[in-house]
Amino acid sequence: MAIGPTDEDLKKVEKDLGYEFRDKWLLRQLHYNSSQVSKRGLVRDAAMHLVVSDLVYDSLPKASTDILTDRRTTLVMRDFCAEGARKLGWNKIAFTGKSFPKQEEQAAKNMLAELFEAVWGALYKDSGGNIHAVMDAYSRHFALHEVTTNGTASFHAMQQGASAAEGSAKAQEVAAALADLTFK
Repeated sequence: MAIGPTDEDLKKVEKDLGYEFRDKWLLRQLHYNSSQVSKRGLVRDAAMHLVVSDLVYDSLPKASTDILTDRRTTLVMRDFCAEGARKLGWNKIAFTGKSFPKQEEQAAKNMLAELFEAVWGALYKDSGGNIHAVMDAYSRHFALHEVTTNGTASFHAMQQGASAAEGSAKAQEVAAALADLTFK
């Protein structure tokens, strides 16, 4: 009995991306909650930030740098990334092993966010550094919509170090802003 994602699971991810991996192991290892996902953090974060930055810039050509930065930051937040993984059904194919506490919602959210981010970095690496392949795959599923003024301001306040009590209220406002960022 095989452990981890099946070949069908990997084909589903490839179909979602509209990209066939040359190195199937690169894609397979991302479905484990392991050091392989963490080790690829530098590439994954860079690929995702570049793609999201470019898409945000194109969607808001007249926006200030602060607005663009807040928008990008919202789109790479853990909540957004975890929801992206769920939207694509990747939560059903992520393999966590026996030691991972599936019942812990926050841990599961973090794992899904890591997987979501790692897939973009893996696609970048497998495509030979073709950022356009990553942009095309990302754009297939994630539309960009303006973040509400309250959501943008709230997120900026959280970044500036709001107190814990304020942070909770601000987090609720950011969650409302995330609701405005709908998926295709």
